[in-house]
Amino acid sequence: YLAIGGNQSNFSIWEMENYTQILRMNSNSPNVCCFLLLKNGNLATGSGDMLVKIWNLNNGNLLRTFNTVSGIVSIQQLENENLVSI
Repeated sequence: YLAIGGNQSNFSIWEMENYTQILRMNSNSPNVCCFLLLKNGNLATGSGDMLVKIWNLNNGNLLRTFNTVSGIVSIQQLENENLVSI
């Protein structure tokens, strides 16, 4: 998969084998700047408005939103499947 975001609140997910867009999602967050495919198949996004969001890639539904104390530039998943954002 390829996730494409930027300064807008929309981002899209592309399937790279056939180069087709499979989802286009509106995060309602400006500057979606980092993506992480989680071990369970969901997608985590981070943005400049201090939010980490978890998405279902099968249907594009937003599953959960986490408020943080600063803008997000990176998300990592630990071996115990917890998330760390900076």
